[in-house]
Amino acid sequence: KDSVDNKTGFIIDFYDIDVIFKKYIHKNVDHKVLNDVDGLENPTSENLSIWIWDNLIPHLPNLYKIKVSEDFGKPKSLLSDLFNI
Repeated sequence: KDSVDNKTGFIIDFYDIDVIFKKYIHKNVDHKVLNDVDGLENPTSENLSIWIWDNLIPHLPNLYKIKVSEDFGKPKSLLSDLFNI
């Protein structure tokens, strides 16, 4: 873990994290079949966490945790609430 920069007030700016995430994660998985992504032939949550870690750690050396969540019910509930279905 790193310390907060006194000048910026950040450990790392969220913008920088966003740029790295989009370049190394999002562009590789967005609107793609995960099984077809190199290294994700078996895209379990565990393997997805490892794949994300392996692709981020060279660019975010202070990274210490990856969380992947499987929440199948929430989108349906949200749609039900928004559209009364």
